[in-house]
Amino acid sequence: MLRHRESSKPAETKKPVEYAARGLWQLWSWDITYMKTDIKGQFFYLYMIIDVWSRKIIAARVHELSCGAFAERTNGQLPKFCRK
Repeated sequence: MLRHRESSKPAETKKPVEYAARGLWQLWSWDITYMKTDIKGQFFYLYMIIDVWSRKIIAARVHELSCGAFAERTNGQLPKFCRK
């Protein structure tokens, strides 16, 4: 009962790559958050980049539409010393 009984080999799972921040400006996370309005069904979208170590907001923008180009522009908003 402890054996795999199918004719095929069981799926092997790989452990995901783990990233760890050991100081400021090493690892960032980004998020798109829906912000409610007074009008039912209408939202604003908050695009935000956060430093994982300090949990401080590095860049943020608010838009009426959800679009990948806005996320790219938020990345372009970062100070020059942050971009590599």
